[in-house]
Amino acid sequence: MASPKDVALWILRQIEQHGYAYQQIIAPQISQQFGPEFVYKNKSLGLSLTPAVLRSFNTLTGDGVVWERSVKRWVARRSHHKPGRQQD
Repeated sequence: MASPKDVALWILRQIEQHGYAYQQIIAPQISQQFGPEFVYKNKSLGLSLTPAVLRSFNTLTGDGVVWERSVKRWVARRSHHKPGRQQD
């Protein structure tokens, strides 16, 4: 049985392989590959990751990955990113 950490590791591998991970692409893949308990429908009726997955992902990646809120994706931190996890 998969754990939130397993899902977080998978997301990190997607970022390492592709350079980014769009929530709208990976959330359905996570539901199918790991189980629907790792995602939920948000207010916009799109799939989001559960808080347990996000906590594991944040612990795993530290400050090395940022969330680009405007396009809803995670990317590896680059020199042009501002301090903090969330970017506009």
